[in-house]
Amino acid sequence: ILEGVSAGRKFSDYAILYRMNSQSVMFERMFAKQGIPHRIIGGTRFFDRKEVRDMISYLSVVNNPGDEIRLRRVINTPKRGIGDRTVDTAAQIGQQVGESLFEVISHASEYPPISRAAGKLAQFSGMMQEFIDKNESGGLLPSELYGELLERIGYVEFLREDEPEKAEDRIENVQELSSMLQRYEQEAGEEASLSGFLEEVALFTDIDNYDHDADSVVLMTIHSAKGLEFPVVFLPGWEEGIFPGMSVLYNPAEVEEERRLAYVAITRAREELLIYNAESRMIFGTTSRNKLSRFAEEIPEELVERSRSREYAYRTGVTMPTFTGGGVAQAGGQGQDARTKQGGFSSQIYKPNPVKPAPAGTFRAGDSVEHKTFGTGLVLTATPMANDTLLEIAFEKVGTKKLFANFARLNKLS
Repeated sequence: ILEGVSAGRKFSDYAILYRMNSQSVMFERMFAKQGIPHRIIGGTRFFDRKEVRDMISYLSVVNNPGDEIRLRRVINTPKRGIGDRTVDTAAQIGQQVGESLFEVISHASEYPPISRAAGKLAQFSGMMQEFIDKNESGGLLPSELYGELLERIGYVEFLREDEPEKAEDRIENVQELSSMLQRYEQEAGEEASLSGFLEEVALFTDIDNYDHDADSVVLMTIHSAKGLEFPVVFLPGWEEGIFPGMSVLYNPAEVEEERRLAYVAITRAREELLIYNAESRMIFGTTSRNKLSRFAEEIPEELVERSRSREYAYRTGVTMPTFTGGGVAQAGGQGQDARTKQGGFSSQIYKPNPVKPAPAGTFRAGDSVEHKTFGTGLVLTATPMANDTLLEIAFEKVGTKKLFANFARLNKLS
């Protein structure tokens, strides 16, 4: 996308269409890190989804028991028979005695106005204190802590009972948060901590404050894309078990409905269509290896140009292909041609010769830098974060942006 914009395209020329809402989170995360403007259409941003906000609130209270706003959110979710009046009274007591809400509910039996609810409050606060202690001891990774917490509060069962018709999508989002925690741990290494992860989350939810009418990459489900067209369309996750999904693999009628949805996805592209499958992927907290989707395999070979990720080739030393074929697939309501690409293999060696960006820790406020797409700019602030540095940069062409140094691939000019 950045290469295309550098060559004259607009961000709004690009659309990413996915089968499951939970697939959006990695794109949201990476776009935030690289300063790419984006918006979700027909859906909710990952960290704005109720179930994700609930679990982030639980983690926030474990990290900081004094976080009253998030404590109020989770104290009766799932239902524990703790009413708003009890919580409000406990908060008033806390203000009078100079204690946090968590401290008051932890010793509810000592305060007559809330003593009748002391048993329920003690059960909740005692459970949370266990996780607070586990976090402070450092004996568990954040993802392990999250897994134990998720099971202990029975949140998955709560989702199934709360809104049965929406439960599976919501459960997938909760499980995808586990995947995100594990990816964070891989990136942060020994510096991984719950507080570090929550700092990242806070940045992702506030990093752009983007204008919904601005020039932005569009992210949406395939269902939401019906009737829309874009010059360039990315279709990630075309793998058996994802699209078509595991639940329909053995039901011919439902697979046929998924096939029609695949046709919708393919025909959203006016000029270029890129279909992606991963050799392995972490989804819902577990790593799996899925075959290429049957829907991709069914595209006539003469209409396909096979490629392989340059990043993957560079990391692993595998061969990098040239594009093969030369056919195009008809796509779009206007009948325009769309080039179709899939993951594949070839025999030409790819030898990258990139300009190596400066290490994250070398940037300081006042440095002049250059970004391939955004042009030249001045570093306003440089904030160390885990194994990266969050940079606030005033660019001459596009204004101020926040970028993570390890992902921005900046050249330092001075």
